Parts: sequence; C-alpha cells; structure tokens
Amino acid sequence: MGVLKELKLKDLVTLLGTSCGIMSIILTIDGRYLWAAAAFIYFSMVFDLLDGIVAKRMNQANELGKILDSMSDLLCFGIAPAVLMYRAYTGGGAFPPFALMLFCAIFIIGAILRLTWFSISENKGYEGVTTPVTSSLILTLFFIDTFYGYFPDSGSLLGEIMKYIIPICMLILPYLNVSRFFVYGEGVRARENKRITFFLFLIMGFGLISSILTFFNHEITGLYIYVLCVSIAVMLFFYLGIGILNYIKRKKEMTKSNCIID
Repeated sequence: MGVLKELKLKDLVTLLGTSCGIMSIILTIDGRYLWAAAAFIYFSMVFDLLDGIVAKRMNQANELGKILDSMSDLLCFGIAPAVLMYRAYTGGGAFPPFALMLFCAIFIIGAILRLTWFSISENKGYEGVTTPVTSSLILTLFFIDTFYGYFPDSGSLLGEIMKYIIPICMLILPYLNVSRFFVYGEGVRARENKRITFFLFLIMGFGLISSILTFFNHEITGLYIYVLCVSIAVMLFFYLGIGILNYIKRKKEMTKSNCIID
C-alpha cells in the first residue's frame, strides 16, 4: 500500500490518461477500430493537460508524480502512436514490415530522449517539440488518410501518398523532439500557455465528435474530419513556428550579448 498512499489527485488524473493509452494499444491490436485507437490517444492528451492544472490549483507536487507523468507520456505519445502506425501500414504499405518496425522504434526512442531530457532540465523553458505535438502531427495525417475515402470520387491517390509520407514523418518527428531549433518559454513548460490549452481541448472535441459521427454518417464525418484536420495542422505549424522564432530571437540576444562583452 506504500505507493498508493503517495498517489495524489493529479496522479490519478495522469493514470486516467495512461488508461486511454492502454485502450488505444488494445484497439490497435484488435485492428477493427483503428480510428478509435487514435481517438483514445487524443483523449490522453486532455488528461495530460488536466493533471498539470490539478497539480497547480491544488499545489500538488511529488517525485512519484514526475516519474509517473513521464512514463505515461511515453506510453500514450510514444508507444501507442507507433504501434498504431505499424498496425495501420504494415501489409500493403509502401515499406516492408521490418522497415516499419525500425521507423516505429526510432519514433519511440525520440520520445524517450525527449522525456528524459525534459525531466533532467532545470531551465524554466524548454527546447524541442513535445511528444503530444509530434504525436498529434502523425495522428492528424492518419485521420486524413482514414477519412479521405468517404468523399465521393475521392480516388486513391492520397492514400497511396500517405503510405510514404506517414512512415517518413516517423523518421523526422523524433528529431524535432530533441532539436535545439525549437525554443519555448516558461509559460509553455508551466502549461499556462492559452494557445496550448485551447489546442488540447480542440483535439478532445475532435476525437469525441468524430467517434460519434462515424456511427451515423460517414460522409459528414469525412467532411468534419477534414475541416478539423486542417485547423489542427495550422495550429501545429503555428506552434512550430513560434519555437523557431524563439530560437532566432535567443540567438540574436546571445550574439548581441557577446558583442557587448567584447
């Protein structure tokens, strides 16, 4: 019972997110509802946001929670998306299963390095793109590929392209996790950034509504998914752009400081 006594409310919220990640993996293994597996990853992002809000409002902080949060993020935003992409694109994909295994392993390793780096960093801000964002990027592409076929006369060109794009993105995104070219300030690390909060609640609605609509009208779902995917993609690239601009700003400040010292 020792570890149970150490658990705080924020840790229970974290475990709810972890449960969503586990459900995603189970649904992926089942193979019949891959869209639902992706939706559960989105739900886990909401709980990832909420545990930070609860911790701040209730002034709850413990070492167990830090480790628990990192392990949950690894499962939900590293392992679960990788397993989903492997299940979705193995067999009939553009790459052989062994290559997809390698891509998935690299994606997970990128998440491990990102989370470890974040855990040991004492800076108020952080460098690199967070695992929820890289996971969202890959899932957005997956949803576009999944629901593209619901449009009349949609053809299969996009589906063929996605068989190449998504595995290649799984090679690129891990680099973004640890890249020093994306810099974010204290507000993002403390989870007080309103843009990130809005983004996470948007994807919660995205996953929930798309899951409901799928049972009623596939064509409406396809249109809805496309509109939201474009919105999410714009927000994600906006987030990446902020990181790059912050890097350029910091670089200029460092150059200016060096000139003053000289």
